[in-house]
Amino acid sequence: MQERHSDRELYFQEQTFVTEKYTLPYINKVLKTTGGMIVAEIGCGEGGNLKPFLDRGCEIIGIDIAANKIENAEKFYNSHPNKERTKFIAEDIYKINPNDIQKCDLIIMRDTIEHIPNQRVFFE
Repeated sequence: MQERHSDRELYFQEQTFVTEKYTLPYINKVLKTTGGMIVAEIGCGEGGNLKPFLDRGCEIIGIDIAANKIENAEKFYNSHPNKERTKFIAEDIYKINPNDIQKCDLIIMRDTIEHIPNQRVFFE
C-alpha cells in the first residue's frame, strides 16, 4: 500500500494537482469552466478533484457512498474561502434525488465507474 492510500489529505492534494494540471485543460477544450457553473462528481471520495473548480468560483457537489470520505471532504473544505458553494452527499448514486444533479453544468467521474453496479442502468 502506498502512503497516499492511508494519508487521505495527501491523496486529496494529489487529486487536486492532477485535476488542475490535466483534467481542467482537457475539459476546457470542450466546455469552458467558469465561475457560476455547477460541477458534480460522482464517487468524489474526499473531493480533491472538485477543488480546482471551486477555486474558479464554481459551485461543487460531491457524492460518495462512503460516509467517512464525505466527512473528510467537509473537513478539508471547512476553511476554503468558497466553502458556502460546496455540498457533499453521502449516498448511493441510485438513491440520490435527481434534482440534486439535474441542474449541473458538468458531472465528472474519475476512477469510479468500475465500482458502480448495473452500469447500463446507471448510464441511462
